[in-house]
Amino acid sequence: MEYLIGILLLVSFVGLAVYAVRGGNLMMGMLIIAIIWTVLPLLGNTFATNPEFA
Repeated sequence: MEYLIGILLLVSFVGLAVYAVRGGNLMMGMLIIAIIWTVLPLLGNTFATNPEFA
């Protein structure tokens, strides 16, 4: 589970970089990435079976 969350965090970061290069609104991009980076670890902490992840 923690590998999946790590991969999703990296993909979201690359998505932000691509969005910025294409000329998107950086304030909206940062808001979306902040929400994603807050929700993913919370979900991972809820569903993680490995106690070392917490």
